[in-house]
Amino acid sequence: GEHTYYGCCEMCKARLTNDAAVRAARDPLTGATVDKAVAVIARSATGKVLYFESEASFRKFAARASP
Repeated sequence: GEHTYYGCCEMCKARLTNDAAVRAARDPLTGATVDKAVAVIARSATGKVLYFESEASFRKFAARASP
């Protein structure tokens, strides 16, 4: 099916359209490649955007990151 991706400018829009690698990310917990359009998205303590393959993966990662 079709997915929706968001970019901040025309250059980003073009990259999203033409480069499949830009539409994918790696789950920091499992290492799985995930489609950014369907990933669970979070932000790290340092402000980095993280993409998870599932809510469960995100929760496990968050539990490990908490003191």
